[in-house]
Amino acid sequence: ALIGVKFPFLIGLIAGITNLIPYFGPLLGGIPAVAIALSQSLRLAIYMGVAIFIIQQVEGEIITPRIIGEKLGLHPLVIVFALLSGGKLFGLWGLILAVPVVAVSKVIVKWGYLKLVEQ
Repeated sequence: ALIGVKFPFLIGLIAGITNLIPYFGPLLGGIPAVAIALSQSLRLAIYMGVAIFIIQQVEGEIITPRIIGEKLGLHPLVIVFALLSGGKLFGLWGLILAVPVVAVSKVIVKWGYLKLVEQ
């Protein structure tokens, strides 16, 4: 609503849902937003694209890596591989659940390794 695009709630809802998919979600959520803005005017579509780009860069390059890196301890390449594999094998649900499954798997493997070393 800040830049005057129609259906701001719908755009926000789509962006919020697709943002659950790390790395690729923002692109998926940005496509409908720019398309809706383009139906109004080219200038509005450009504004929307720039706004989405700036917001996603700040979130994706500063905020999320700190959270994932510090809390999960997963290398970014492991996350990308998990997303690509999960998406290929299980579609949208694979993309949404890939990172949590890898994080839980890491904890289980580490626990098993520590138990094995203790013996």
